[in-house]
Amino acid sequence: MENLSELIGKDLRSFKLETLHEVWSTDELGLRSKAIGAFRNETVARAFAGNEKGSWGAASVYPVTVLTDGINTFAIEDRVINVFNDEAEATKLRQAAIEKLSPADRKILGL
Repeated sequence: MENLSELIGKDLRSFKLETLHEVWSTDELGLRSKAIGAFRNETVARAFAGNEKGSWGAASVYPVTVLTDGINTFAIEDRVINVFNDEAEATKLRQAAIEKLSPADRKILGL
C-alpha cells in the first residue's frame, strides 16, 4: 500500500494512531528540508539525528502523528479542519445565485 487514499472505505480496525519521532535534514537556516525516516523511540531518533550529516549539518527530530497497522504507516497532518454542511452551503449558494438574477430572469425561471 503506497497511498492513504487506498484506505478510503476500508475497515481500519487493524490501524491505530501513534506518535513517532521523524528525523529531518535541515537547511542552512536550521529548518526542515527533507524527511529521512522515523523511529518509535525518541532517544534512538535523537542519536541517529546527531550522527546524520546533511548538506548543512546535523538533522533534527520532530514528533509526527501517524496512522499505522505496523507495516503501512501514513503521516497525519495534526490540525483541525472545518467541515461544512454540504446541503446548508449549497442552499446558501443557490440563494446567492438567485439574488444575482434580474427580476425578468427570475420571472422567466418561475422564481
